[in-house]
Amino acid sequence: MKELAADQVVLIDPDSALIDPAIVASLVSHAADHQDVEYAFTPAAPGQSAILLRRPLVEKMAQTGTYPGRLLNYHPDVPGRDPIALPACAPVPTAIARTSERFTLDSRRQVELFERTTHELNGQLIKSDAEELLRLMRSRAAELDFPRDVTLEINTRRVTKPIYSPLRYGAIDRPDISLEMAKEAFSQLGRCDDVRLTIAGIGDPLLHPQFFEILQAARDEGIQAVHVETDLLPSVTGFGKTSCVPV
Repeated sequence: MKELAADQVVLIDPDSALIDPAIVASLVSHAADHQDVEYAFTPAAPGQSAILLRRPLVEKMAQTGTYPGRLLNYHPDVPGRDPIALPACAPVPTAIARTSERFTLDSRRQVELFERTTHELNGQLIKSDAEELLRLMRSRAAELDFPRDVTLEINTRRVTKPIYSPLRYGAIDRPDISLEMAKEAFSQLGRCDDVRLTIAGIGDPLLHPQFFEILQAARDEGIQAVHVETDLLPSVTGFGKTSCVPV
């Protein structure tokens, strides 16, 4: 900002290749109408969002060693108003603010999805706004080969009987998944570079005798996001005692 003698800067994720320029223009216009705010942002979905920072705020962050994301982080120990209720929030179309989809081109799946989404535009992509892209993306999402979220059950043993568990109403005893079978599944899931794996199901995954080997096998196949649902109650402990196992 010093080199360019700039008083403000707009930050946009480099993966936001399809960001709607109208949203960026609206952000700049909103900041111009609210000269008293140090920053302005849009509550849009990833890939359509941006934040504008004024120079005094950037200088403060440089001095304290902090980063822009902290401006919008939720801090449970620091009571405050929701950022979207502040003057710093620039409005965007409701559909773009509330959607659970993202517009970032940060994985092979996302690139493939938007290739299919924009194919029918036939040269009109530059004129398509965010809401049109959202509509087209939703119409094509089901065509992808793999879901992004996958749940894998590796055993059915469990120490507890939660109110939501079928184990409260009868015994369910299926063989544990073998390490070889888990590796075969992971080799297929690993083709998706943004897959999110949840290890859960009827049983407690930590009671599988090869749990950590299965976890390592998932990482070896390139699965970076792994979520484990567990009661942290090994069968060798007494009632009321818990044991935390590092994962």
